Amino acid sequence: MLRVFFNIPSPHLRGGQATCLPPLRTALERYVQLEAFDHGRAAEDETTAYKCLRTVLNLASAEVKILSRRPHVIHLNSAFDTRGILRDIPLVLLAVRHRIPLLLMAHGSLSEIIRPTRATVQLAKRVLVNNISLLCVLSAAEKAEFEDFLPGLRGRVWVVKNVISETFLNAERHESEKPLVLFASRFVKEKGPFYLLDAVPSIVERIPNARFIFLGDGPDAAAFDAAVRDRRMSTLVRRLGNVSQREIAAWYTRSWAFVFPTLFPEGMPMVVAEAMATGTPIVTTRIRFALSYMTEHENCLYCESQNSEAIAEKVIMLLEDPVMRRRMSQANRRLALQFRDDDVAREFVQLYEQLGATRLTNQDAFNNYESLLNKR
Repeated sequence: MLRVFFNIPSPHLRGGQATCLPPLRTALERYVQLEAFDHGRAAEDETTAYKCLRTVLNLASAEVKILSRRPHVIHLNSAFDTRGILRDIPLVLLAVRHRIPLLLMAHGSLSEIIRPTRATVQLAKRVLVNNISLLCVLSAAEKAEFEDFLPGLRGRVWVVKNVISETFLNAERHESEKPLVLFASRFVKEKGPFYLLDAVPSIVERIPNARFIFLGDGPDAAAFDAAVRDRRMSTLVRRLGNVSQREIAAWYTRSWAFVFPTLFPEGMPMVVAEAMATGTPIVTTRIRFALSYMTEHENCLYCESQNSEAIAEKVIMLLEDPVMRRRMSQANRRLALQFRDDDVAREFVQLYEQLGATRLTNQDAFNNYESLLNKR
């Protein structure tokens, strides 16, 4: 049976990887001999010194496992940003040393890092991309960006999916009696919660009985709560901290609209995927995932990220149009079916099998895998 080393996030972390990787791991174990290994952060509040120490220890542990288990493929889950690149290079070079194909799954990437940047980062990027066997991304838009600005990757970038939990796929919709607008994410300004908050007065002016729930925690949560108090919006707006998957799913199913006016170039934000799976109508910015999978007016409405009046206009449009909401809900349910755990796992297994079929030489790590992948 194919042996795959697969790193999963620490159970102490939150976010997209912590949500989608455990069910993927479970599904993959039906098809391959999978062994988890540690790589990356262990907690949100790690010091730089502790991160460096853990990286060294994890690398030593990975080499011991490689020597004893001899995996056919290494599946590394990471992000394409400066910190991720620098952390991942030693593991990537370790895989080259032992002639093991390495699949790098980018759970998010920064456009300013993909594009030409300062010399040290450019060098680090070159080392990384020249030594991985395959780069997996979450949208066609992201794939095009990588291949445009890092042409050495052409033929080695593959679009894959994150798993959406059955908790969301099986949730039954029961819209609340009064209009309910939902935001859910880690609370950082760039995700857009403050722009939605700015839109609340315009929405309520048109739809007085509308109410707003914000789910999540993070570095800007306290500032958000203060803004709600200062504007005397506590009767309209509530923020709840981190809640369970079942509680999040229940909020999705009651909501008339999920609003995510993020500024980030999101690959596949799990909050949008989960809203889609529960059949919740969506208002969001033109993020990579939405542009790759969603059709405006059928699956979502697009808004400008930093324009509260434009956000309010799109939210009002949804709240006042029950036919659009029903149509969007049904379309999103259908779209979400392709993100079931077993289907996603099978796609990865096909990639593992083709990568594992060829043992790398050091020179092979620099070669283009286009001919291999085109056989799919």
